[in-house]
Amino acid sequence: MYTFYIDTHSDNIVLGLYKDNKVLKFIEFKTTNSHSKHIMPLLDDLLKDQKLELNDINEIIVVIGPGSFTGIRLGVTIAKTIAMALNIPIYPITSLNAKALSIEFEKTSWFLVEEKNGYYACSFTPNKELIANYLYIPKKDIENFLAVHSTIESKIDYQKIIDNKSKLKTVHYHAINPLYIKKIEVQS
Repeated sequence: MYTFYIDTHSDNIVLGLYKDNKVLKFIEFKTTNSHSKHIMPLLDDLLKDQKLELNDINEIIVVIGPGSFTGIRLGVTIAKTIAMALNIPIYPITSLNAKALSIEFEKTSWFLVEEKNGYYACSFTPNKELIANYLYIPKKDIENFLAVHSTIESKIDYQKIIDNKSKLKTVHYHAINPLYIKKIEVQS
């Protein structure tokens, strides 16, 4: 079984392939404001490198946000399109949940994802259950937040995400939506 991973919530495009729940290959490509120019060629390169066709994919894990408004929309749209074309399941995951799944921790803790003007935050139990709703914290307020909340720094561990896939729920591709926490700058 092949699982395709898509993450476009930040300046990086991360695409990956798992086979039978083991990491085959991940591509991480740094870009700023040009996800749409690079993601499809990267996807094609990843599949060719593994000598696979798109129809070999059996399921998708997609990061639905929070993060870059345009990046999230692009990643979710590509995941939905592939899932619909191949009639395969999608596992939505948030960028913060991906961080929480990547490490073990002993007490309920907050995780942060930085963006250009602030941070997205939410709290998880050691069992990886979401405790607090997602928040947006402007950079000017982060010191006050950190003074009161226990936070954990973590990088995303792609093997641990697939190892913890049972904690994710499949969602029909029509029901997948980006997770937006703050208004885009035009709405502010």
